[in-house]
Amino acid sequence: MELAPEHRTHAREILKRAISELGVSSAFAPTCDEGWLTACLDMARTVEPQACLFDGTTALPVRAPEYPRACMRRIAPEEFDEVQRASGGFFTGDATCQSLAAGEQYIYALEHAGEALGWGIIVPLHSRPQYWACGMITRSDMLRRGIGRSIQLHLADICREHGRTPISGCWYKNHLSRKTIESAGRAMSSLLIKVGF
Repeated sequence: MELAPEHRTHAREILKRAISELGVSSAFAPTCDEGWLTACLDMARTVEPQACLFDGTTALPVRAPEYPRACMRRIAPEEFDEVQRASGGFFTGDATCQSLAAGEQYIYALEHAGEALGWGIIVPLHSRPQYWACGMITRSDMLRRGIGRSIQLHLADICREHGRTPISGCWYKNHLSRKTIESAGRAMSSLLIKVGF
Protein backbone atom coordinates (compact mmCIF):
# COMPACT_ATOMS: atom_id res chain seq x y z
CA MET A 1 0.00 0.00 0.00
CA GLU A 2 1.60 3.23 -1.13
CA LEU A 3 0.13 6.32 0.48
CA ALA A 4 1.16 9.86 -0.32
CA PRO A 5 2.95 11.45 2.66
CA GLU A 6 0.01 13.73 3.41
CA HIS A 7 -2.31 10.70 3.76
CA ARG A 8 -0.08 8.46 5.89
CA THR A 9 -1.75 9.60 9.10
CA HIS A 10 -4.90 7.86 7.79
CA ALA A 11 -3.24 4.48 7.16
CA ARG A 12 -4.78 2.81 10.22
CA GLU A 13 -8.30 3.96 9.31
CA ILE A 14 -7.90 2.93 5.67
CA LEU A 15 -6.72 -0.55 6.68
CA LYS A 16 -9.44 -0.82 9.34
CA ARG A 17 -12.10 -0.08 6.70
CA ALA A 18 -10.59 -2.63 4.29
CA ILE A 19 -10.73 -5.25 7.03
CA SER A 20 -14.31 -4.54 8.01
CA GLU A 21 -15.88 -3.62 4.66
CA LEU A 22 -13.99 -5.97 2.34
CA GLY A 23 -13.46 -8.84 4.76
CA VAL A 24 -9.67 -8.71 4.50
CA SER A 25 -8.31 -11.28 6.96
CA SER A 26 -4.59 -11.06 6.26
CA ALA A 27 -1.97 -9.14 4.31
CA PHE A 28 1.65 -9.53 3.29
CA ALA A 29 4.09 -6.81 4.30
CA PRO A 30 7.81 -6.67 3.50
CA THR A 31 9.96 -5.28 6.27
CA CYS A 32 11.46 -2.82 3.76
CA ASP A 33 8.10 -1.03 3.43
CA GLU A 34 7.98 0.61 6.84
CA GLY A 35 4.70 2.46 6.32
CA TRP A 36 2.73 -0.59 5.19
CA LEU A 37 4.39 -2.86 7.76
CA THR A 38 3.61 -0.38 10.55
CA ALA A 39 -0.04 -0.11 9.52
CA CYS A 40 -0.38 -3.90 9.36
CA LEU A 41 1.36 -4.49 12.69
CA ASP A 42 -0.83 -1.86 14.31
CA MET A 43 -3.89 -4.03 13.49
CA ALA A 44 -2.21 -7.46 13.82
CA ARG A 45 -3.58 -10.47 15.67
CA THR A 46 -0.95 -12.82 14.25
CA VAL A 47 2.46 -12.32 12.63
CA GLU A 48 4.20 -15.06 10.63
CA PRO A 49 7.49 -14.79 8.73
CA GLN A 50 7.04 -16.05 5.16
CA ALA A 51 9.97 -15.38 2.86
CA CYS A 52 13.46 -13.95 2.67
CA LEU A 53 13.91 -11.36 -0.08
CA PHE A 54 17.33 -10.80 -1.67
CA ASP A 55 18.55 -7.74 -3.58
CA GLY A 56 21.10 -7.87 -6.38
CA THR A 57 21.46 -4.11 -6.88
CA THR A 58 25.22 -4.39 -6.45
CA ALA A 59 27.04 -7.21 -8.21
CA LEU A 60 29.22 -8.53 -5.38
CA PRO A 61 32.49 -10.32 -6.11
CA VAL A 62 31.93 -14.08 -6.00
CA ARG A 63 33.71 -17.10 -7.41
CA ALA A 64 32.91 -18.08 -10.98
CA PRO A 65 29.88 -20.30 -11.64
CA GLU A 66 30.51 -24.03 -11.62
CA TYR A 67 28.73 -24.34 -14.99
CA PRO A 68 29.38 -21.84 -17.82
CA ARG A 69 26.71 -19.68 -19.44
CA ALA A 70 26.89 -21.91 -22.52
CA CYS A 71 25.06 -24.56 -20.45
CA MET A 72 21.99 -22.29 -20.15
CA ARG A 73 19.25 -22.68 -22.76
CA ARG A 74 16.05 -20.64 -22.96
CA ILE A 75 12.93 -22.81 -22.93
CA ALA A 76 10.34 -22.40 -25.70
CA PRO A 77 6.61 -22.31 -24.76
CA GLU A 78 6.00 -25.71 -26.41
CA GLU A 79 8.56 -27.27 -24.03
CA PHE A 80 6.76 -26.02 -20.92
CA ASP A 81 4.78 -29.19 -20.14
CA GLU A 82 7.94 -31.32 -20.18
CA VAL A 83 9.81 -28.81 -18.00
CA GLN A 84 6.86 -28.69 -15.58
CA ARG A 85 6.92 -32.49 -15.30
CA ALA A 86 10.70 -32.75 -14.99
CA SER A 87 10.85 -29.98 -12.36
CA GLY A 88 8.21 -31.64 -10.19
CA GLY A 89 5.60 -28.95 -10.90
CA PHE A 90 7.84 -26.05 -9.82
CA PHE A 91 6.31 -23.63 -12.29
CA THR A 92 2.74 -22.37 -12.14
CA GLY A 93 0.93 -24.20 -14.93
CA ASP A 94 -0.98 -22.47 -17.71
CA ALA A 95 -0.30 -18.94 -16.48
CA THR A 96 3.43 -19.51 -16.89
CA CYS A 97 3.01 -21.20 -20.29
CA GLN A 98 0.94 -18.25 -21.50
CA SER A 99 3.46 -15.82 -20.01
CA LEU A 100 6.29 -17.60 -21.85
CA ALA A 101 4.42 -17.30 -25.14
CA ALA A 102 3.77 -13.59 -24.47
CA GLY A 103 7.42 -12.96 -23.51
CA GLU A 104 6.39 -11.93 -19.97
CA GLN A 105 8.50 -14.60 -18.27
CA TYR A 106 11.58 -16.54 -19.27
CA ILE A 107 12.51 -20.08 -18.26
CA TYR A 108 15.99 -21.47 -18.76
CA ALA A 109 17.38 -24.97 -18.40
CA LEU A 110 20.91 -25.58 -17.21
CA GLU A 111 22.02 -28.57 -19.25
CA HIS A 112 25.16 -30.65 -19.15
CA ALA A 113 26.01 -33.75 -21.18
CA GLY A 114 22.59 -33.68 -22.81
CA GLU A 115 20.47 -33.57 -19.65
CA ALA A 116 18.76 -30.83 -17.67
CA LEU A 117 20.23 -30.43 -14.18
CA GLY A 118 18.05 -27.54 -13.09
CA TRP A 119 15.86 -24.67 -14.25
CA GLY A 120 15.68 -20.95 -13.69
CA ILE A 121 12.94 -18.40 -14.23
CA ILE A 122 13.00 -14.64 -14.70
CA VAL A 123 9.80 -12.73 -13.97
CA PRO A 124 9.82 -8.98 -14.73
CA LEU A 125 7.93 -7.11 -12.01
CA HIS A 126 5.17 -4.87 -13.36
CA SER A 127 4.90 -2.91 -10.12
CA ARG A 128 8.64 -2.19 -10.06
CA PRO A 129 9.92 -2.47 -13.66
CA GLN A 130 13.58 -1.97 -12.72
CA TYR A 131 13.54 -5.36 -10.93
CA TRP A 132 13.41 -8.84 -12.41
CA ALA A 133 12.75 -11.72 -9.99
CA CYS A 134 15.00 -14.75 -10.45
CA GLY A 135 14.06 -18.20 -9.19
CA MET A 136 15.64 -21.60 -9.61
CA ILE A 137 15.16 -25.27 -8.89
CA THR A 138 17.74 -28.03 -9.04
CA ARG A 139 16.96 -31.69 -9.62
CA SER A 140 16.84 -33.39 -6.23
CA ASP A 141 19.49 -35.92 -7.25
CA MET A 142 21.88 -33.11 -8.29
CA LEU A 143 21.95 -30.94 -5.15
CA ARG A 144 25.14 -29.40 -3.74
CA ARG A 145 26.99 -29.33 -7.06
CA GLY A 146 26.76 -25.62 -7.80
CA ILE A 147 23.85 -25.95 -10.22
CA GLY A 148 21.44 -23.59 -8.46
CA ARG A 149 24.26 -21.14 -7.82
CA SER A 150 25.28 -21.21 -11.49
CA ILE A 151 21.67 -20.65 -12.55
CA GLN A 152 21.32 -17.67 -10.19
CA LEU A 153 24.58 -16.11 -11.43
CA HIS A 154 23.60 -16.50 -15.09
CA LEU A 155 20.08 -15.18 -14.50
CA ALA A 156 21.58 -12.14 -12.75
CA ASP A 157 23.83 -11.53 -15.76
CA ILE A 158 20.83 -11.74 -18.10
CA CYS A 159 18.94 -9.22 -15.95
CA ARG A 160 21.87 -6.80 -15.91
CA GLU A 161 22.36 -7.16 -19.69
CA HIS A 162 18.79 -5.85 -20.01
CA GLY A 163 19.45 -3.00 -17.59
CA ARG A 164 17.45 -4.63 -14.77
CA THR A 165 18.29 -5.48 -11.17
CA PRO A 166 18.06 -9.17 -10.20
CA ILE A 167 16.14 -9.99 -7.02
CA SER A 168 15.25 -13.34 -5.48
CA GLY A 169 13.26 -14.82 -2.67
CA CYS A 170 12.74 -18.09 -0.85
CA TRP A 171 10.70 -19.44 2.04
CA TYR A 172 12.34 -18.22 5.22
CA LYS A 173 13.05 -21.78 6.47
CA ASN A 174 14.56 -22.95 3.16
CA HIS A 175 18.15 -22.70 4.33
CA LEU A 176 19.62 -24.45 1.26
CA SER A 177 17.96 -22.04 -1.16
CA ARG A 178 18.99 -19.10 1.00
CA LYS A 179 22.60 -20.29 1.04
CA THR A 180 22.51 -20.73 -2.76
CA ILE A 181 21.18 -17.22 -3.37
CA GLU A 182 23.68 -15.66 -0.96
CA SER A 183 26.55 -17.56 -2.60
CA ALA A 184 25.49 -15.94 -5.90
CA GLY A 185 26.19 -12.52 -4.38
CA ARG A 186 22.75 -11.41 -3.20
CA ALA A 187 22.22 -10.31 0.39
CA MET A 188 18.92 -10.60 2.23
CA SER A 189 17.35 -7.16 2.14
CA SER A 190 13.93 -7.80 3.62
CA LEU A 191 11.66 -10.36 5.20
CA LEU A 192 8.10 -10.87 3.98
CA ILE A 193 5.64 -11.07 6.87
CA LYS A 194 2.07 -12.42 6.81
CA VAL A 195 -0.08 -10.40 9.18
CA GLY A 196 -3.45 -11.77 10.29
CA PHE A 197 -6.19 -9.35 11.35
